[in-house]
Amino acid sequence: MKNWPRFFLQFRKDLKLWLFCVLFLSLFRIALILLFRERMGNDAQIGDVLAAAAYGMRYDSMVASYTVLLPFLLSLCCLFLDVQTLAARVRTTMGTLFLIFSSILFVVTIGYFREFNDQFNHFLFEFLYDDTTAILVTIWKEYHLLRNISVMAILLAPVFIIKKRFIDRGAVPEETVLRSQIPPSLRIAITLLALLLFVCGIRGSFGHRPAQRKDSGVTKDEFLNKTILNPHISLRYAIKDHRELADTKGLATFLPDGDVGAAAGYLFERDGSLPDLDLYMRKTARGTVNGPARQIFLIVMESYDAWPLMEKYRSLKLSGGLADLAARGLSVKSFLSASSGTMTSLAPIITTLADAGVHTNFQKSARKPYRSSVPETFNRLGYKTRFFYGGKIKWQRIDEFTKAQGFREIYGGSHMGEVFSGNEWGIDDEYLFDFVAKTVTDGEKSFNFILTTSYHPPYDIDVHARGYPVREVPEDLKDLFDVDTIDLKTLGHLWYADKAMADFVRVMEGKLTAPLFAVTGDHYGRKFINARPDFFEHSAVPFVLYGKEVLKGISLPDGVAGSHIDIGPTLVELAAPKGFPYYSLGHNLLEQRKPFLGVGRGKVIGADFIADVALARTVYPVSGTGKPGNLPPIEELTKLHNAVHGVSWWIILNGSALPGKN
Repeated sequence: MKNWPRFFLQFRKDLKLWLFCVLFLSLFRIALILLFRERMGNDAQIGDVLAAAAYGMRYDSMVASYTVLLPFLLSLCCLFLDVQTLAARVRTTMGTLFLIFSSILFVVTIGYFREFNDQFNHFLFEFLYDDTTAILVTIWKEYHLLRNISVMAILLAPVFIIKKRFIDRGAVPEETVLRSQIPPSLRIAITLLALLLFVCGIRGSFGHRPAQRKDSGVTKDEFLNKTILNPHISLRYAIKDHRELADTKGLATFLPDGDVGAAAGYLFERDGSLPDLDLYMRKTARGTVNGPARQIFLIVMESYDAWPLMEKYRSLKLSGGLADLAARGLSVKSFLSASSGTMTSLAPIITTLADAGVHTNFQKSARKPYRSSVPETFNRLGYKTRFFYGGKIKWQRIDEFTKAQGFREIYGGSHMGEVFSGNEWGIDDEYLFDFVAKTVTDGEKSFNFILTTSYHPPYDIDVHARGYPVREVPEDLKDLFDVDTIDLKTLGHLWYADKAMADFVRVMEGKLTAPLFAVTGDHYGRKFINARPDFFEHSAVPFVLYGKEVLKGISLPDGVAGSHIDIGPTLVELAAPKGFPYYSLGHNLLEQRKPFLGVGRGKVIGADFIADVALARTVYPVSGTGKPGNLPPIEELTKLHNAVHGVSWWIILNGSALPGKN
């Protein structure tokens, strides 16, 4: 091993680069924890912080090891060839690429965490399908991209200098290594130890298996657990999840045994084996109580959370309009959105198929109506079906998707004549509702789907000039309100959207014979008065039904709870004659069921509990209901969640025919 000193000198520099990368990633984790420390639970201890920082180094080790992989291989080549110059160049290149790419990821991660309360996840890939220009404009306005990149570039300059000096200089001079008489046996042992350490480093583990995502839940604090994976690893898992769901094997994500028929039988309590999933979903209308609704308005409000309707937040005056409708109508308090994004919730509302992570609106199967399509069902009932959207009608091919699913008339912001009244995401809500009011008349039955846009970044409406009365934090909320997390101007956009909706309902109620209004949020708004909403507060959306004539004498069943996929069948039952056949994966919320359970992506909700079946696998109380009573086990809730999403995945990707039965 006469060339061993060459290897050892190069390996020593590889080791220094590895240590530098681990330290750099670990410092970012600490910075992330400090920056968002207000999101940490009150019961988190210093030991939890140290555990998160220490355990995260396992994942940092993996990234660092991949960074030094090529230099390390060249260092091994030095045992046989003199490639020290090449090894040094590759090491410098890999270290530079690591710093640049990591720094970009750090900047993006901070903005992403601020908006989505997580590092990279499946929602990241909405960018691929969304309005890229609008997203970039929003990022530019909201997140000060140029400033943040400039600051990072300034900070990187000394980091590059530190890296170079740290790697190139050492306590033991190279001449000393070359002159040292290290026994061959010790040289072999050091070489084997270097190989062993590298393998353990790239696995992030000394154990029988490498470090995995599931190993990151090492603390009792949800926020700290989200910081354990570094941005590189979280991005890798986001890509992996996206590919797996879109792949033909994505069904195993929800149903490892692949038995879709069994999942459908479990969901619909059918013992027999049916050849088609549509047959499982087939329902028969019970018949209306007060006659059918003539004009139905399904209003999906951008980022409308349920928490502003709670009594303890009423002093912010954010949801007075919807609160009034809820008081005079029916309000399902335990209600979940289908997903965390607009389009991934919109598709389930329209189709009553859950968000299975495959972007329904882009699938080949969505080019014609699913049997469970809500607008197509209303077409069969003789209703004129219209879709109104305040934004760009080409966004996420929403025009093609809604048309394919059965809407006969489709309108976007460009139809509404106020193209300069909003921002890159759409016109202000008042102009959207004004257009709908002028379009819908009392002369014919109609089903009208309205999707709003105003409660969305960049939050550029002068809400105080429009009448938002709250200019200072109310006294009863000062102890809870964090001005560094949210401001009243941003929250005022919810007030504006709510007011525009309530004004519209008031106008239409006065001019129509038997209108029915259904109001929900497309997803939770990701905005709260501080950084620590409980699980219900940052998950639930409202669902309110209002219609004096249509709902006369009707009350909600005991223990009602639901989600977006339950809206369609509920509205159909308020319009369809007795015996009318229709199809839905969801259920009528006005018909007693035991138990009522609402299913959203990664979550299941009951009347007094909400469960995280994806990450924490924990059951929490619904805010304001006290401690839940008898809870179903988390395994049962997970089974329900996976069955709903597995059946949806199959229909969207493969059609309704079951394997081997078509």
